[in-house]
Amino acid sequence: MAQSIAPPAGWYPDPRNAAQTRYWDGGAWTHHVALPAMGSDAPAQIAGQPKKKGLSTGAIVAISVGGGMVVVVAILAAIAIPVFTSQRAKAIDAAAKSDVAGLGLELATYFVDHDGPAPQIAVVDGAYVFEDGTPMSRDPLVSPDVRLGGQTGESWDDWCVWVTGTGGDLKEFEYSSANGLRQGRCGE
Repeated sequence: MAQSIAPPAGWYPDPRNAAQTRYWDGGAWTHHVALPAMGSDAPAQIAGQPKKKGLSTGAIVAISVGGGMVVVVAILAAIAIPVFTSQRAKAIDAAAKSDVAGLGLELATYFVDHDGPAPQIAVVDGAYVFEDGTPMSRDPLVSPDVRLGGQTGESWDDWCVWVTGTGGDLKEFEYSSANGLRQGRCGE
């Protein structure tokens, strides 16, 4: 009697189901079956064999912690940005008040030493100046984000000057001979 030689181990058409393949271990059919891959002799997925492992527990924890940190940073940014913006606006308002108060004091001081109409204030090279050339007694630098608005009145008892704080909450401040420092624009 002739003895047949068994085929080598590998995937072969399943003798029980032609739509799948089954693994031959070289001596017997195993319980491992798979659907054949398109254009390949290898099976697409082996039934009964363990699937590839997913992410490790450490990786999942790291991703979770990282995601949590992103959420915390987003919440802090949502709180901090408006606070920062509000503080910046308040700082601009304070700078505008300081500038206009200084200009008001310059005008009041001018009238102590001079008769006649009020000199016009201008900005030259980032500094407040009297257009008639009279020197100012204080540091005349214009604060960042503050613009000279204008000036009204001519006499020692009827003058007003105002500035605008661009980006401030209150925007405009005036200083007048009649009312001193207050929010607003001369004549309004």
